[in-house]
Amino acid sequence: MTTLAGAGHAEVKRYLALRSGRGSGQGRVALDGLWSVRRAVEVGVTLEVAFRCPELSRGSEGAELIASLEAGGIRCYEIAPRLAERMADRDGPDGI
Repeated sequence: MTTLAGAGHAEVKRYLALRSGRGSGQGRVALDGLWSVRRAVEVGVTLEVAFRCPELSRGSEGAELIASLEAGGIRCYEIAPRLAERMADRDGPDGI
């Protein structure tokens, strides 16, 4: 089951730091969007954590991807639309 996470959550802070270049990447990359995350999974990239905003999802693909990640043991967090927009690297995020 997906856990709720807010702006103060440690994983959210770590993601934002990594995305902005402030975090210690050590071979890590911050991905944004359904296509990027799905493609990373397809090519065998090991994911540590995923975030989803149901309100910004377009169709059922995001929910299905998150369910698949959770089934594979990936920590998944549900976030609010405002936080999703802050975490996104582009305008009009798709909620993943």
